[in-house]
Amino acid sequence: MDPTLVDARILLARANAQQGNEVLAAEHLQRALQERPRSAAVHQLLGELAWQNGETPKALEHLRLALLASADRPKSPEAVMSHLTLALLLRKEGYLRAAADQWQQYLAAADNPSPEMKEHAELRDLLVLYRGKAAGILGEIFTELGDHNAACRAYEKAVTQNPESESLKASLVLSLARAGQADRAFAIFHEMIGGNTAYSKSL
Repeated sequence: MDPTLVDARILLARANAQQGNEVLAAEHLQRALQERPRSAAVHQLLGELAWQNGETPKALEHLRLALLASADRPKSPEAVMSHLTLALLLRKEGYLRAAADQWQQYLAAADNPSPEMKEHAELRDLLVLYRGKAAGILGEIFTELGDHNAACRAYEKAVTQNPESESLKASLVLSLARAGQADRAFAIFHEMIGGNTAYSKSL
């Protein structure tokens, strides 16, 4: 098959998936997969569709194949979106360490996006959506794992990216206190309440 036809099928599949026509999207992807079995884009989309349909093992298989196919391009949109979906999926399934690793890899790419990432419309939207949120979720995972120092680092990043979020600041204060950094915790808490020491002493 003409390579441009395979690329067209991938684009059609993405468009159909975004419009909610998952059946037609899957048909395009399966035909593209026959011609290009190591396509990161095809496996990433198949993994996304499988996850949305609750087919966790199938989603894991395709997303890992997408990462394997894009191993030489770690900042390709397919690789970054695969890390993001795996991070969400693995946390939901209770694999916290594995989820934390995927969030860290997603954040590493998001912190310094490649030109290809910036040109990908869907990924651009995701980068905006998860700015601050991704690091906050990572902080929650490290808190669940009892790694409070790592949680502090994640929440600090989240607050830096979203300085208006009082909930993220509160989570950072709690993590700092749990990590034994009481002075820093109180300093941020004092800033949050606007220097109202009477209020802080009442809590």
